[in-house]
Amino acid sequence: MPDESYLIVQEELSEQFDLSLRKDPDAFMDQLAAKINQLIQDDFTSLINILYRIDVNESKLKATLHEHSQEDAGHLIAKLIIERQLSKVKARTNFRNIEPTGDDKW
Repeated sequence: MPDESYLIVQEELSEQFDLSLRKDPDAFMDQLAAKINQLIQDDFTSLINILYRIDVNESKLKATLHEHSQEDAGHLIAKLIIERQLSKVKARTNFRNIEPTGDDKW
């Protein structure tokens, strides 16, 4: 079963990409990859805007697509999106868990 961070990411991406929630992370990844491939074909500008809003590193994206040019672009991009969203969820969790000390307390 996926951990709580992954479930949060799945909920966020489900809303953003209009996808259904899945218990199986691989099934969700396949669904997201299919949606990304559809956007590549039908609405590339929307995909670029989504990647920009999610803040996927452009250099990392280009390098990944170049290094794995024989693999499905949708799966590669989906993996990068999920990794980025997971890092943001973990950063938010860590930030909430920091206790103010000394002069930092209000």
